[in-house]
Amino acid sequence: MKYGRCRSALAAPAVLAVAVGALSSASALGKATVQNIPLRGTESGTTTNTIATGSAIDLLTIHLSHLGKFTARANAKMTLTGPGAFTVDGKQTIVAASGDKLFSRFKSAGSFTGVRVGSTIHTTSVNAITGGTGCFARATGKFTVKVSSVITSISSSIVTAHDTGSLKGRITLKRAQKVQPRRCSHELGREATVLRALLIRQ
Repeated sequence: MKYGRCRSALAAPAVLAVAVGALSSASALGKATVQNIPLRGTESGTTTNTIATGSAIDLLTIHLSHLGKFTARANAKMTLTGPGAFTVDGKQTIVAASGDKLFSRFKSAGSFTGVRVGSTIHTTSVNAITGGTGCFARATGKFTVKVSSVITSISSSIVTAHDTGSLKGRITLKRAQKVQPRRCSHELGREATVLRALLIRQ
């Protein structure tokens, strides 16, 4: 066997081995696709506020023009900042029909004219999206919610209000396109067979 042929024959399996390694690495990492989607919609629901502690729970139904119907729960803390004024800090979980969840943190500022049945509370919230599960796992973005709440009942230190509002913002979805494990192992098995055949020929 000539030296040139020997070197080329030995080089072929080595190059193929490097290619197999690159293929497996690319398959594992996948290729990310990015979708930047506008958020526009409406929400309605109920807020229950404990005056003594300032804690609040929101249970909502949200309709988004590009994503459909969702349910949501927010846990928040309200702080009075002056006569008829307050701020709110909280976390919200929005759940799609599929069960995928979208998480956000929010800060709100609001005003009210009195604490009695029929009084109206106006709130503006800015939500920063912090991720989620399923298709929202790597989500980022921001949206603003403007809400009008009407107090429907006052019992001891518990105030309940009916909420209606509008939502506007953007969400960025990042999805990794992964090769199926079964396909990946099949490809690696085939490349290993080729490597063995090349080595046997030497």
